Parts: sequence; structure tokens; C-alpha cells
Amino acid sequence: MFTLLLLAATISQPHSIELRVTSQLPSANVPMDPVVDFGRIIRQRGLPGVLDPNSIDIVNLTTGKVVPHARRDDFAYGDKGRIEWVIRDPTHTRYLIRFRTAQQRPPLLPQSYVPIIGNGDLLRYNAAQPRPIALVYHSGLVDLTGDGKPDLVGCWNYAYRPGDPWDGIVCYPRVGSADNFEFGDLVRIRYVDDVSSRDFKHFDKQVYMWCDFVDLNRDGNVDIVYSPSGKGVVRFYLNSGQRDEGGMPIFVAQGEKAMPSWPVRAADIDGDGDIDLMSGNGARNSETGSVSKVTLHRNVGAAGWPLELDQGQPVSLGTSPCFFDVDGDRLRDVVCLQSDPSDPGVNGFHVGWKKNLGEGGFRYGPTQLLPGVNAKVSQPRVLAAVHAGPQRGLLVGGNVFETVSLFVRHNTKGATQPASEPSGQRYFRLFGEAVSRSAVMSLSDQSTPFVCDWDHDGDQDLLIGGGYGWPRIVINQGTQQRPAYGRADQIVSQGKPIRLLRNQILGPPSSWHDMGYPFPAFVRWDDDRLPDLVVPNETNRIFWYKNIGTLSKPEFGAQRQVIVDEFPDSPEKRTQTAELVAKSPHVYPADKTQPFYWRTGAAFGDFNGDGLTDIVQRAWSKYSFTRFLRYRDQDGELRLRSERTLRAGEEQFHGARVNVVDWNGDGQQDIVYSAATNRRGSDTIFLSLNRGTNSDPKYDAVQPLRHFGKPIYITRHGPHPWAGDFDNDGQPDLLCYTEWSVYPFYTHAALMMPQRPTYLLSPPVTADED
Repeated sequence: MFTLLLLAATISQPHSIELRVTSQLPSANVPMDPVVDFGRIIRQRGLPGVLDPNSIDIVNLTTGKVVPHARRDDFAYGDKGRIEWVIRDPTHTRYLIRFRTAQQRPPLLPQSYVPIIGNGDLLRYNAAQPRPIALVYHSGLVDLTGDGKPDLVGCWNYAYRPGDPWDGIVCYPRVGSADNFEFGDLVRIRYVDDVSSRDFKHFDKQVYMWCDFVDLNRDGNVDIVYSPSGKGVVRFYLNSGQRDEGGMPIFVAQGEKAMPSWPVRAADIDGDGDIDLMSGNGARNSETGSVSKVTLHRNVGAAGWPLELDQGQPVSLGTSPCFFDVDGDRLRDVVCLQSDPSDPGVNGFHVGWKKNLGEGGFRYGPTQLLPGVNAKVSQPRVLAAVHAGPQRGLLVGGNVFETVSLFVRHNTKGATQPASEPSGQRYFRLFGEAVSRSAVMSLSDQSTPFVCDWDHDGDQDLLIGGGYGWPRIVINQGTQQRPAYGRADQIVSQGKPIRLLRNQILGPPSSWHDMGYPFPAFVRWDDDRLPDLVVPNETNRIFWYKNIGTLSKPEFGAQRQVIVDEFPDSPEKRTQTAELVAKSPHVYPADKTQPFYWRTGAAFGDFNGDGLTDIVQRAWSKYSFTRFLRYRDQDGELRLRSERTLRAGEEQFHGARVNVVDWNGDGQQDIVYSAATNRRGSDTIFLSLNRGTNSDPKYDAVQPLRHFGKPIYITRHGPHPWAGDFDNDGQPDLLCYTEWSVYPFYTHAALMMPQRPTYLLSPPVTADED
């Protein structure tokens, strides 16, 4: 280790490149993200060594101060990439990019603080301590970086940061001590079609996929078994033993085999040393509760590689099965998810295991729960076994795809478990939850954001929804200028976490799509001075919870419903809606008996100047925004009426989540909304300016909001932005989300400028030169 540190040590004085902005900047808070090819600069200049990417920093030459910056993930693959920072003052146009070289390229370390830029960059916790990282389909721990520490590997599906490939095989490199379960930033694994090629390709454009890292050809290197959903094949990639410029293995495509079921998982199931395959995931039918079988394919090839598979044996192994020797008898048992009937919705499971009966073939006993695991993780959804390295055990994805935890045998060094708990059948102890000091906030399925000051302390917190029904709050534990976020906490009403699910709201007949999708807002809905919790959701009803706490410590009473004049609701009407769904070819039918549309966020505010909170939301017809106004009846009671359907010029609005915000600072309330589409590269966020008054709005034809002139297409299921001032410059910005609730942020300047700022880079200078 000491030798490696010496090799990676810096060997020269710092070098610098001056950047001068050549375009006129229209305002403060302009994102700057020049592309710098450090490798070429080092070669042309004849500088010793190679780039140390951890040494890069930025100096504002007007103030002489170091500017917080971010590195794009380009530097995980080489020495050329974008460096990002924010120009706070448009008159500050000269900056110094400083860097050092090293004898050997050191590992790319996570930044302890990554500023928000407004360039489509992802919101990070930026806390004083490591926070959880998410990996939707984690598949194992293997040493890819070559430092002797197992890295976290698996697949990310759907979108991540705008501009990055959608989905793919990824790795979180292990950092720090091997006794800690701490990781760096997400790195994408790439492959080539031929060992001599350096035309790297991503495992993308598949959406759903699975991978396993195993040694297929017994050469001591981990290879990849990859199964893209819907392709009917499993593909193989051998480790060439060579590495790319960022230090990751170069994998070479080897062909494919037909395999109709998905996913395909790879492991030595029968203990003969060769890699076998399992197809299918034992999915639970959300309507019937039945669990499908998987098919186990034994590798019968004499040499083990290339794989030669038998016809396969269908077996009932539970949901998300993997294989691990649970009881220490040297036979690989099944570890699986077992349905939890007490948990409503589609995500209630416990972790269990099936003993390998060792009687020839693939025969396993009944499912037994693993209390040592279930006591430490909630809402498990994905399991993977770890068979190699110092910490062997189970990786469990918890909090419905939000966390990854490692459970190891009781006698494993570093594992923790309360001493008061007798082991008994507790085969596993918690080793740790995967965390990072630069963790990107990833908060499960489609957790729509609403920015607010939840605890009345003067900074902005993050109120979120989520597909599985829980509205939650993420408290800013830092400041308004430098946020530092805690973990997402559930919100309680009358002593129980608030959770909204379709079947609980509408009742029978039950729908297979028993999701929640709350779009929570924190606004003053009644007569007191406290903001309340108002929650549009998966259904075409809106509910609210009165704040019975204080400004600094909100607490909530019983659930109430938002009722619009001439649209009463009742248990009978909810049953009629559920029956309408059952008869419909899709789960969001037009329902003229209700004023609101399904699964749609709403805008709240005083839209006519009477001091009361009003609503703009999609109406039952799906393709129109309707304004609903509060008023007082003759008895002084607050009521809500449908006032008008809004139009953009002569056309209806065609969109989903709507924001009402003064976009251009003229005092009039404009409309910002999103419209999801499957057409990649399309515009998805739109602006309509109000040329009338707030009480009598006249909206222009819509225009797209773009990132430096380019369409914002960052998700199939959104991006459902929150619009408001997020970076404290007095102008509204956009905080969006993707399917797995990472939060791309766009500052106002980046949305209004037709292109990126232009700049010039000077030749490099070394510190000891005159």
C-alpha cells in the first residue's frame, strides 16, 4: 500500500490554465462547464506524469478566492472532461483552472462537497457524514478497480443525469478502509466488440436489465453475464485483463444465447465450480398473489466455458431468488423474498431462505424467514449473494430500492449486532449500509419534489412523494446558501405514517396498479397561519391534513378530502370509480363524476388576490388545466369552485404537473408545466406567459424551456418539475426528477440563454515559471 501511495504521489508544482469568458452574461448564477483535455495539455506541454484528477480546483481571478466546483463523470474514464462551477457575478469573467500531475493516475475520490450548479446536475445530500447510495438492481461486490477492495456493482435502469447514457451496468468504487461500507461516485462499465478496439460502448438503451460478475473462463478475472429485458437472450463479456484510462477493466463481447425469460442470473448453483444460469425472477402477481417459477439451467460443458446448458428445470424459489450457503453445510441454499400479507400495495416482502436438501437435482425446503435480516431492513425488493472477498453474505435492497445493505455471517469481522440478541436462527448480521460522502440523493420511485421551509428555520427543505404511497420530508440541516440534507422521513398523521394507495382510497374492485404517487404540497389550506399538507395522488381525489402543530414543528390531524362544488364524493362514488377502472383498458380512465385527473400534481396559490389558497390542476378530461377558486359561503365557510378552463393562446394545455409562478418578474402569474413522452430528444417542459392579469389571465402560446437552447428530455415519466427560486438569486429555477428520483436542477439563466457561455483557454503555466 505504501508503494502505491508513493507511485500516485504528486511529482510537480501546480499548473494552471486561465479561462476567460468571451460572451456577455445576462445575469447572476450562470453555469460554466468548459471541456478541458488535460491529457493533451500535459503531452503538448511536456509535463511530467499524468493528471491527478483530485487536484483540480478553480480560482476566481477577480476576487482571488477558490470557487466550489464539480467534476463531470468524464474523469472516471480519462483525462478529458467538463468542470462545472457557477458564475455568481456576471462581471467576473476570468478564472484559473489549477491542477497537478502524478507518476501514476490515482483513484478518483469523491468530493466532500459538490455545489449545485443548475446545469442539469443532480442534487446531492452534501451532508457532514456519508449518506445512502442507491443501486436499483445491485448484483454483487467485486473488485473492479484492482485495489483489493470489493466494489458495488449492478444495473441502473431508466435515466440518471441528463446527458449521460440512460440505464446501464454501473459500479460504485469502494473507498476508505475495507472495514467501512463506503463508496465513491457512480461509474459506468463499458465494453468493446474486439480486444484491439477502443471504441467503447455502453450497456444502455434497454431500460430493464440484469448483470452478474462471475469468472466464466476461470482465468482469475471477473466477467459479465448480461440479460437485457425483452431481447430473449443472455450475453457474455470476458475481462481482457486490460484497463481503460480511468482504471476500469475492458470487457470484450463474446456472443449470446437464447433465453426467453428475464432476468438471467449467473452463479455456481450446484457447487461444481462452473457457472450455471437461472432465468426468471419469481415475480409475484399483484392481483392473485401467486409467484411464478424460475428455470435453473445447469452448465454441462466439460470445460465450463463456453457455457453448455441443459434444457432447464422449472422450480418455485420465491421472488428475487439468489444462492448462498446459509446454514454452513457447504450447499448453496436459496435466499428469496416472501410476500408480507400485512403490507398493502405491491411492495410488501420479508427476506427468507430455502434449505438445499442435497438429494440430487435442484430440491429445496420450505421458506423460513431470516429474522437477523428482517429486523434491520424495511421494504426489501432485490437480493444478491456475495461469494468472494472478506465480507461474504447477502446484499439486500431496502426502502423500496433506496438503500443497499450488506448482511454477513455472525463471525465476520466488522459486523454489528446487538449482543443481547441470541443468534439461534439468526444466521446474518448487518455489516453496513452502502454510503458515500458525495452521495446523489435518490429517493425511490418517482418522488415528486416540492421545495418549502418545513421547519420555519429560514432555509429550503424538500417535501417529496413516491410511487409506493408515502409522502416524506427531507430536512435541510445546512443553510440556505449551502444546503446539507438529512435522510427522508415519513410524515405522521394521528400517530401513523401517512400512506396513500389506490385500492385503499377507492376500495373494491381492486386494481393491479395499487400505487400511491403522492404529489404533496405544504400550503396554508385553512384559516389559521400554519401551512397544511395537501396531497394529490394516484387517484382522482385530493386529500389534505390539517397542521395541528407549530410553524417550527408541523404535526398533522386526520385525513380530509378536498371537495369541489357540484362534485360530491361518497363510498358509493369511489366504488363507481373503481368499477370504471376495472372496465377500462387502462388504469386512468376519464371520470366525469370527479373534478380532478389521476396522478397529477397541482399548483397552489392566491390566484385572484383575495388572500385564499386556490388550485390549478388537470381536470377530469386529462388535457386541460382548470382553475379552482376558494371562496366563503354565506355562513363564512371556506369552499372550492371550478372557475375556468385555462388556455394557452387558442389551444388547450396538454400537460401534467403544473406550476403557477411569475417567471419573468412582471408581477403576473405564468404557467410552467411538463408533458411526458416516449420520443427521445423531445421538449418536455413548457412555459406560457400571462399577458393578462392574475384575476383574469390571458396566456400566450406555449414555448419550450430548454437547457442552453437544447430540449430537456430526461425521463419517460415526468419530469414533473417544481418551479421556484432554488439558488437564491430571485429568479425561478426548475428542480426535476427522473424515474428513480434523482433530481436534475436547472438554474434560470441556463433555461433562458440560447447557448452555453463562450470562452477562451490560455496555454498552461507552471507555478515556478515567471
